[in-house]
Amino acid sequence: MFSPQPDPTPPLGSLPADPAPADGLPSPEERAQMLASLAQSFAWMREGHAALLDAADGMRTDLLARGWSPAAAEALVYTWTQRCLINLTPTSDGDQQ
Repeated sequence: MFSPQPDPTPPLGSLPADPAPADGLPSPEERAQMLASLAQSFAWMREGHAALLDAADGMRTDLLARGWSPAAAEALVYTWTQRCLINLTPTSDGDQQ
């Protein structure tokens, strides 16, 4: 009879060398520090992207004033904004596209 062997691969996102936390959860102080860091990162990201989003709004308004259809203007601005965000996002090897 066939008996399956246990899978030796660790769960996704963990490495065998990673020490397991005592109860698996961060302490209240660590959690507060992580949340503060995340909130600060979102604030910096929002501040950094504000000029880009303002430019996109202005581009859409300008295209509509020049007679472009709303759908075409939205598609063009969407593509432009998406490409700008890709160029601002670093890749895993530290380079930007």
